[in-house]
Amino acid sequence: MALFDLDSPKSFFDLIERRWRHYASASHKHTEDILFVVLGLNHLREWIAPGYPRARKDAEGKSYRNWDDTRNANEVFSRKIYENPAFSTIRALCNGTKHVKSQVDTTTTYRLTVSQWSDLASIRSIAKGPPSGFYVEGTLIDSIIEAVLEDYRAWFARP
Repeated sequence: MALFDLDSPKSFFDLIERRWRHYASASHKHTEDILFVVLGLNHLREWIAPGYPRARKDAEGKSYRNWDDTRNANEVFSRKIYENPAFSTIRALCNGTKHVKSQVDTTTTYRLTVSQWSDLASIRSIAKGPPSGFYVEGTLIDSIIEAVLEDYRAWFARP
């Protein structure tokens, strides 16, 4: 599998980590960074275990998830991360982005002085300034992202 110059789940993960470090270390939070990280973390699981789990339909045509038996370590990991509560939040954010409607309550803070602005072109409102933090259900998104990254880091650190 390859997408542009990403030739493995690990290369995709490295890109997500790099963008996350950039986001986390900046006082001026760029929306495009957090969107990339959220979308990437959600879909990385599918790079690790393509096609697992599969959506099923019942007799009435309603979709539901039915876990297939795991056949390898990739599928065991896929199920583990899917069941992580922080990953559920990531999935909800990702699906909200895809369907242009939020499935969770999100807010943004704007608490930077003009001297902390790093990029005038990315500022959507001069009155507010750039974002200084993004929150999901009142929780800073950083802790949610880190909880998911922990699982991925452990996966990619395996021998």
